[in-house]
Amino acid sequence: MTYLVHWQRDRCAAVLTTFDIPTALILTAICTLLMSVSLLLAARPSLPSHRSLRRWAVAALGQGLGWLLVGMRGGVPDIWSIVVGNGVILFSLSLLYHAVAEFLNRSPTRLPDVISGASVLLLVVFTYGSASLMARIVIMSLATATLMLLTGLTVLRGSEEWRPMSYWFTALGFLLGAGLSLARAIGAPLLDPAMTNPLASNLVQNATFVSGYAGLILLTFGFLLMHHDRAQADLARLATRDGLTGLYNRAMFEHLAQKEIARAQREQRAASLLLLDLDHFKAINDTYGHAAGDQILQTVALLLDRSLRVRDVIGRYGGEEFLVLLPDTNRTGALTVAEHLRAAIAAAKMDVIAPALRITVSIGVAELGGDGYASLFRRADQALYRAKLAGRDRVVTHDLPPPASLAA
Repeated sequence: MTYLVHWQRDRCAAVLTTFDIPTALILTAICTLLMSVSLLLAARPSLPSHRSLRRWAVAALGQGLGWLLVGMRGGVPDIWSIVVGNGVILFSLSLLYHAVAEFLNRSPTRLPDVISGASVLLLVVFTYGSASLMARIVIMSLATATLMLLTGLTVLRGSEEWRPMSYWFTALGFLLGAGLSLARAIGAPLLDPAMTNPLASNLVQNATFVSGYAGLILLTFGFLLMHHDRAQADLARLATRDGLTGLYNRAMFEHLAQKEIARAQREQRAASLLLLDLDHFKAINDTYGHAAGDQILQTVALLLDRSLRVRDVIGRYGGEEFLVLLPDTNRTGALTVAEHLRAAIAAAKMDVIAPALRITVSIGVAELGGDGYASLFRRADQALYRAKLAGRDRVVTHDLPPPASLAA
């Protein structure tokens, strides 16, 4: 067994020290170019969510072209293999950062572009001014490490409260890449300070190029997984949320309400249901158009979301009707909440639609008893019907008429 371990160790060391870097770079370029073309074909121009994927594909294309030029060192002028090749690699890394920022809906910084541009200028200086191969290696390594670190941290600071495993996988890939590039910046001058061939085969060089080849493929795989997880989350949201207002749809609201009601009955806690109906909404649609009606519904939904507690369950029942379940709230508290909502909606300004336009709402209130959701909803619906018969723009409870101070 000891012999096998030593044999495997020696075998791996031999591979890392006899690795032909120019050939590896050409293969990396071909693989990256094919991957880029595949991503461009997969990213549909009609889908806004695929913009970042197309940006990533262009960056992968840049990586392929850059590594191809670097691998042709000695066969093409230095301006192409050193300055242009490395510059394309750096700016494509910057483009990877912008792809991630766009995917996460974050405002990008221009720092990666500045780092790439400054590094290219330094490459020119240490190629045609004070020529120094080791200085160019350190510059490229430090710039690469910084760009990958910025991108990895951007993934970790994504807007999602809960990040799927694909986010951590991609972020870890960028951070590991940053660490390896930093190790090259430190290790290259220490292990081979007199290096004359940038494509020379040694442990640090080979480990760097092998990890760079595998790293880009794994990072692309991780970014694709991020898109997949985003698509799954969007599908789940479409299944549970109303497309116009973003509130829970009727099916999801009823599911959550039934769970909350079961909990309230089990723990002998209060709960109340509000059923809201915008007054004369059909006339508003007929007068101002359905686009204006949609804007009003979105405004009301936003107002409800901002006015209620986090634990309150808010949903769109259909059309211009909304539902609100108030946990741990009895009839008196529910009437107070309902009146607050009624007054807030009546005070909402709709000047964007029409200067004098104001909307009102009728609200039916019912408190949970020994019945279930179906009976609770029926009593709230009856209270809403009474509010409409009484002249609208008011709050009515199923059990008793509203206090005079709460009536419109």
